Amino acid sequence: MMMIKHTLIFTLLFWVAIFSLQAQQIKHVDVDEFQKAINAGGLLVDVRTEGEVKEGKIKGAKHWDWFDDNFDKNLKNLDKKKPVLLYCHSDGRSTEAAEKFQKLGFTQVYSLNKGIVAWKKAGKPVEK
Repeated sequence: MMMIKHTLIFTLLFWVAIFSLQAQQIKHVDVDEFQKAINAGGLLVDVRTEGEVKEGKIKGAKHWDWFDDNFDKNLKNLDKKKPVLLYCHSDGRSTEAAEKFQKLGFTQVYSLNKGIVAWKKAGKPVEK
């Protein structure tokens, strides 16, 4: 009887852990899904360097350079339940930034697959 009880408890905890991880996964999305997420609202953040941003950014994006010492200051006082939409040049830095947001408790974190390269390739507009 005790063995069955332990097995049931273990199984229950296992599934709770799995569902919790799935609920907080970073969503790597293609250009069309990213556009839909932008249209739905949330915080759009370009994590590229100043020089890269001068080549053009997605309209409405905030520029928070991933390499800037002040990057973490930008995260204070943000609503962790609102979507965060991140992009960089090709998805490396935005994935790292997304992991940071997730660790801080943000529940809806999106990263643009292949970054602004894919955005431009799809013919989406950028502003300078």
